[in-house]
Amino acid sequence: MSKIVIRKRGNKWEFRFEIAKISGKRKQFSKSGFISKKEAYAAGIKALSEYNNNGLIFTPPEISYSDLLDRWLSEYAKINCKVTTQEFYHHIIRKFLKPFLGNQRIKSLTPKLLQEFIYSLSGSYGYKTNIKTLLSSTLEYAIYPLGLLQNNPACFLKIPKEQKKERNRYIDLEIFSKIILLAKRPYVKIAVLLGYYCGMRLGEVFGLTWNNVDLIRNTITIEKTLSVLEGKKYHLGIPKTQTSNRTIAINKYLSRELYSFKLFQEENKKIYKNSYSYYNNAHGTLTLGGNKNLNLVIVRENGMMNMITFSKKILPTISKMINFKFTFHDLRHTAASDLVASGANIKYIQERLGHASVKTTLDIYAHVTNTMEKEAIEILEKLSCPPIPKIVDKKWTMSIKKDL
Repeated sequence: MSKIVIRKRGNKWEFRFEIAKISGKRKQFSKSGFISKKEAYAAGIKALSEYNNNGLIFTPPEISYSDLLDRWLSEYAKINCKVTTQEFYHHIIRKFLKPFLGNQRIKSLTPKLLQEFIYSLSGSYGYKTNIKTLLSSTLEYAIYPLGLLQNNPACFLKIPKEQKKERNRYIDLEIFSKIILLAKRPYVKIAVLLGYYCGMRLGEVFGLTWNNVDLIRNTITIEKTLSVLEGKKYHLGIPKTQTSNRTIAINKYLSRELYSFKLFQEENKKIYKNSYSYYNNAHGTLTLGGNKNLNLVIVRENGMMNMITFSKKILPTISKMINFKFTFHDLRHTAASDLVASGANIKYIQERLGHASVKTTLDIYAHVTNTMEKEAIEILEKLSCPPIPKIVDKKWTMSIKKDL
C-alpha cells in the first residue's frame, strides 16, 4: 500500500504517494501549495483514498453550471425527451437555474448554496419539486457520463411544505346542467361533454381528430395530445405515458351529440369555403394550411382552434356566471368520481382515464369513499331517534354517575 509522504517546499507543504507503475517504472502523484503540514496530510489522505477507489485523482473542472446545462439540453434532453418536455425544461433553466446558479462553477455548488436557492423560490410545491428534480438530474449527468463531479450536491435538498390545497371540485348534475346551458358555442359544449363523460384531459380533447372517433362502435381512441409551446404555439404529439394511449367507450347521448356536431362542422366548411381554416402538424408545430389536414374535432365555426381562450377565458367566465369555481380538470375528476361511486372496477377506471399508476386512481377512490361515508353519517344524524326516557330514580342516577 502506498504511503503518504509530506515535505516542505519553501513556505508551503506538499504531499506525494506512489501510483501504478507504467512500463515497469515507478510513478508518483504529488500536490503542493498547502499552508500547513496538517492540511497537506489531510489532502493526501483524501487523494489516496480516491485513487484506491477508482484509480483516478479527481480534480473538479472549472466548468460553469450554465455550460453544463447547455450540454445537458443538447446531449440528453434533445435525444430523450418529448418536444413539450424540452420546452418545459428550457423554461425552468432560462427563468430559474441560469439566473441564480448559472455563473457558479459546478464544483462550487454546495448543498448549502442549493438549499438556499430552493428556499428562495416562490410558487407551488409541485413547481418547486420540478425545479429540484431538474437541478438534481443535470448534476447527476455531470457525474455520469461526463465524469465532472463525484457526488451530487442536490441529493438531499428539502422543499418547504405548503398548506394543503383544496381538492379538485366535484361537479354535480345541477351544476353541470348550468355549465352546459351557458356553453352556447357548439365546440365549447362538445369539449365540456368529452371532459365530463370521458374524463379526457384538456390536451387530449383539443388534440382529438375525427379519424379517432368511431360513431358506429361508439368509441374514442386517444393517441394524441395538444400542448402549448413558448410563444403560444401549439404542438400535437403523443401522450406523455404509454398508458395515456387508450380506446374508451362512449354513451349514446355523447355519440349523438358528436354526430350532430360533425354535420354542423361539414356545413360550416361549405359556408366559409376558402376562409375555413385547416391545420397540419408540420415540423412538430401545429400550423394553418398545408396539404395534410388533421381534421380536428374541437374547432370554432370557421375551423380555428383556440385551446388557450377556452381554458383561460371561456371556462372562467362560465364559472363566474354560475358562481361555482371550477376548471376543466374538475370535469375529469368528476368523471373519475362517478365511476368510483358507481362501483366500477378500479383497474378499468385506471385504464379509461389513462392513469400511469393505479395509485392515482386509488387516491380518488379513497377521497370519494370518505366523502360518501361522511354523507352517510350526516344522513344518520338527521334520522329521528326514539325519545330518551327521563330518569326518576335518584339512587340509580347516582350509581350511573359513579360508574362513569
